[in-house]
Amino acid sequence: MWDQFVNDAELMARHVVLVPLATLIEAEDEIHDCEVKEILAIAERNAERFPAKLCTELLRGREVGEAMVGEMTVGEAKDRGAELLIV
Repeated sequence: MWDQFVNDAELMARHVVLVPLATLIEAEDEIHDCEVKEILAIAERNAERFPAKLCTELLRGREVGEAMVGEMTVGEAKDRGAELLIV
């Protein structure tokens, strides 16, 4: 039973770039974005060893918790069929 759960699992890795108050949230920061994209690429390469699918996402926000929780609403979790959220 556990094997089937793991094989069918879809994992999401999100990384938050903290944006200072003086900067627009939408403003791209190539230096930080490049670093985060590399971190997410490493996560994707490591995940290839496992049967579960890994999706990655770069987020921007003033605070990590707010950005993470704000992106994953209850409705989105239900739409994705999420059974477990780990922050």
